Amino acid sequence: MRAMKRIMGKGAYKSGRVRQAAHDGNREFITLLACISAIGKKIPASLLYTGESYDLQNTWVQDLEDDDDFFFGASSNGWTCDAYGLKWLTDVFEPATRPTSPRTKRLLIVDGHSSHVNMAFINKCWELRIILLIFPPHSTHRLQPLDVVLFGLLSLAYHKELNAFNVRGLGMVPMKKKNFLKLFRPAWRISFTEENILKAFAKPGIWPYDPALVLNVITRPITPPPAIQPAPSSIDRLKTPRSAKSIRHFQADYRKNPTRAKLEKLFKANEELAAQAALDRWTTVGLIEALKDEKKSRARGKRLNVLGEEHTGPILFSAENVRRAQERFAEKEAFEKSERIRIDTKKAETAAKKQKAEVENAEKALQAAAREDNIEQVRVEEKAEKQAQKKKEAAQIKALKALPVRIKAPTKARKAPVVKKKVVRFVGGDIEGQGVETPAKQSSRGRAIKPRVIFESGSNQ
Repeated sequence: MRAMKRIMGKGAYKSGRVRQAAHDGNREFITLLACISAIGKKIPASLLYTGESYDLQNTWVQDLEDDDDFFFGASSNGWTCDAYGLKWLTDVFEPATRPTSPRTKRLLIVDGHSSHVNMAFINKCWELRIILLIFPPHSTHRLQPLDVVLFGLLSLAYHKELNAFNVRGLGMVPMKKKNFLKLFRPAWRISFTEENILKAFAKPGIWPYDPALVLNVITRPITPPPAIQPAPSSIDRLKTPRSAKSIRHFQADYRKNPTRAKLEKLFKANEELAAQAALDRWTTVGLIEALKDEKKSRARGKRLNVLGEEHTGPILFSAENVRRAQERFAEKEAFEKSERIRIDTKKAETAAKKQKAEVENAEKALQAAAREDNIEQVRVEEKAEKQAQKKKEAAQIKALKALPVRIKAPTKARKAPVVKKKVVRFVGGDIEGQGVETPAKQSSRGRAIKPRVIFESGSNQ
């Protein structure tokens, strides 16, 4: 998987500034395990991503569609291995090519990769009645149908999609694993057609069987003598103006000496600049779309946990398993989102209550401060009133003291009335009484104080 970083034009190539396509340094691999048959059929493709946990990230398969039948896996370096070769044989190839009769045999032609040439793989093929045929070393570029036809077509189709992706982003949007499936799907469908698969078996002469097709290709042909190049004409010696300054100079020169060759160059410059303007407009639209896609896919990937449990070994996940895992992941994401909304709502309510309490406390503080100010003002006013009352009383006392003193004549003392005291005695049943007159007492104001009447009783036997 390689992301183009710069679009190389004809002018840049001729000037020597750029001789090859540059890339962003991303060397992360994604391995494709493909298999085709001589009747024009293909089995589902298997894609191995680079991942240490042997599990998939949700962003890697976010563009999976309902009609996709891919298998997915992950390895530490993105390459296949013996374990994945055996998994592919048992989980992908055998179910897809299983014959109706258990005694029917199948022929599987593979290259000499170690994932195909090991005892576990060979024994499993023998157990499943699969005849294993291995291409001779260093011959797959001539004999293997996938290398001869299909992988080339797939590479062209994929690079076309990749170039369109980079052109839309002007090379500023990096190519990542989460974008791969979206670009790989149309390339796979365009290249791995029934017609191309039949051509792939026919070109190396495997089916229909024709060994001469390969022998004729590797035969060295007679090299013809080099053709004599014609001398450049006057039109070829003129340079096509492309910048604004060169066009102005070229037009001035044409007005002085108009020729057919110069007019043709002006026409050519006009066509190139018009094409460049259209390309710039299309590039702007594509860049805007690429930026929108990049903004949507900035979310960090999470483990998809396809099996729903931990696993530590290589395994291939079918598209159906991935869809179920995506459904579980979507439900989990929805639940976590609702929980986040609930927590955020609760936090907002708590913050609102806190803010309301702070406002109420502030109002109470203002009211208390206002009351204290009023009390202080009342106290000041009462103190002022008391001081004014004291001053008024002092002024009245002073005014009274300033008035002349009137001496009153002494009042005549009242004559104290004489009160007779009556003593009652009981002697032998006879009552004797005799009043005793005592002088009346007077108060400090000259009023008479009435004495109490004292009764004395006694018996004598």
